[in-house]
This record gives sequence, C-alpha cells and structure tokens, in this order.
Amino acid sequence: MPVTKEEIKRLGEIIYLDLTDEESARFADLLNPVLKKADELLEGLEEEPLRHISQLRNRMREDEVGIPMPKEKVLANAAETQDGCFRVPRILED
Repeated sequence: MPVTKEEIKRLGEIIYLDLTDEESARFADLLNPVLKKADELLEGLEEEPLRHISQLRNRMREDEVGIPMPKEKVLANAAETQDGCFRVPRILED
C-alpha cells in the first residue's frame, strides 16, 4: 500500500517538521520503493522470525564433589589479601 504525500505531511506534523507539498511528495516517492521491497521480503518469510542468532541452549554440567583447591593457591592471584581472605575496596559507606 503506497504512502501518500498527505500521510507524509501528517507524519511531519507529528514530529514537528513543516514540510512543503513538494517535499512531502518527494519523500513519498523515495519511501514507496523501500516499503514495496520490505513487503516483498516479508511475503517470502514462511518460517517464524529468528529470535536468537544462535540456536544453542545452555548446557549445564552436573555438580560434582571434588577435592577443594588449597587456600594459598586460590589467593595466589588476588590483588590484595588480608588475614587469609580476599581484600576488596569498600563500596558502602557507614
């Protein structure tokens, strides 16, 4: 369904553009081929639109009880430690 210059002019008023009749007609002429192509593309869709780029699902592994890492090894890469714990900056004020 082609867009008319009156519809373009009304849209211009909604978004506070003061379009002349010539500008409205020009925009309608520019917009109609784009809308026609979009309609053609939508007609070809027989499948449900893609909602995610990847069709993969989260694969969760089962929890397994294992041997815990030694505390020294866990804290080895910490920026700061204090009394055998991670030391982080305070984010809440008293």
